[in-house]
Amino acid sequence: MASTELSPRQRDALLALLRCAAQGEEEVERARCRLCKLQDFVPYDAFQSLQGGCRSQKGWLSVTDVIAWLAEQPHALAHAAPEDVAVALAPYEDSLGELRYDGFLQLLLPRGAAWLREDVLLRGPCQASPLARDLRRSLAPEVTFCLCELLEAEKVFNEGLRKHQLAASNMQVNRDIVLRFLDSKQGVCAGMGGFLSPGSLRWLLVDSLQALTPDLCSALLQRVNPAGKCLLSLEELVKAMGLSAPAWSPRPLPNQIDGSG
Repeated sequence: MASTELSPRQRDALLALLRCAAQGEEEVERARCRLCKLQDFVPYDAFQSLQGGCRSQKGWLSVTDVIAWLAEQPHALAHAAPEDVAVALAPYEDSLGELRYDGFLQLLLPRGAAWLREDVLLRGPCQASPLARDLRRSLAPEVTFCLCELLEAEKVFNEGLRKHQLAASNMQVNRDIVLRFLDSKQGVCAGMGGFLSPGSLRWLLVDSLQALTPDLCSALLQRVNPAGKCLLSLEELVKAMGLSAPAWSPRPLPNQIDGSG
């Protein structure tokens, strides 16, 4: 039977990875809240604007759409690498690699502040400023800035994870080892076939190992279990730790399809 124990160096690498994910989620959540506190921010208006305005609606966003929108903004992300944008959007895309409106909301809406999330969902286009309603023009400048800052926070989140992922990989920490280790620490809940108990994970990381503060552990669980389910799968935890990142190949632009580019 494979061992469920980690060497001290493996454990340190795993805990550093989890800590990085928790700290990154805290920053992303702050960016979500800053955006959603703007009364001019209306999610559906932003969704339409990133598609190119009311004349370019197809019901979903591609990585290419977001890159094109960012390129027009006075923000450092205007020069972001396509791969960085793709990885930031990947957790919210559907199985076809498309960012639908429900995924867009998951990207934007706060996960901890239920009152703010509900307030944003009640906003309709009629409540937005004239500038925000005119989808042929840019969104309100403060909305544009905070939306860019949120995408930047997601980018930084993934950059930090990549560094710790490499360190964990060098210590031979893989998903099977992580599953066996965490599962073995669940006490009576051990052996649930690839599912983890949030309560057991909190006890392990906060009380037993003292690797995370209660707030950081809440942020980690918020990232991997936004719906607050009683059990979370290994795959959800793996995604949050950055142990799997989907490959991305850009869709050809219109002028590349006909060979005129």
